[in-house]
Amino acid sequence: MGLVLLALLAASAGSSGFAQTACPQGVPPGDPRCGPSPSWHQGQTTPEESAAPRVIVRERFQVWEDRFGAIARDPEGPAGMSEGQRSEEDARIAAVADCVSKGGDPKGCRNIVLEYASGCAVLAWGGGFEQFASGPDDKDNADRAVRRCQERSGTACRVVYSGCSRPVDVGFCPKGVRPPHPSCGPPKR
Repeated sequence: MGLVLLALLAASAGSSGFAQTACPQGVPPGDPRCGPSPSWHQGQTTPEESAAPRVIVRERFQVWEDRFGAIARDPEGPAGMSEGQRSEEDARIAAVADCVSKGGDPKGCRNIVLEYASGCAVLAWGGGFEQFASGPDDKDNADRAVRRCQERSGTACRVVYSGCSRPVDVGFCPKGVRPPHPSCGPPKR
């Protein structure tokens, strides 16, 4: 049985032999600095006939797309919010639609009071006053909006809305290339 396996292994190797690797001194096989051994000793007549293929190493960068949010406020009625939209325009449209769906006047709801990108927004309310805050940190925004609202109103305020539009990982691409592109890879999950 062992002889048959050895014979099959030798036959499958054929004339190509086992792959050898030419590495600089002190570099272990498998390192990217290694290349194939010159094949001229395997039957070719000159080293020029066996030029190693060029190795191209591309540095890849993670690519993120911004997401947008907005708050639309009917001066005589409700506020509408949007989060996670692909464009600023989509965020405004969604916020106006949300305001109208809550009973706001279609013309009044066109009043966009806050737009934000790849961050968070907070609306605090109290004593007839409203205060908006936006930035990267939701807790920071809430503290800032409540504090400013209380300074303006002289009464206690509370957060009535808090939302975030975080950027989205869309993959890895070579420097200067944006998806969709064949040289880009999928996002890491």
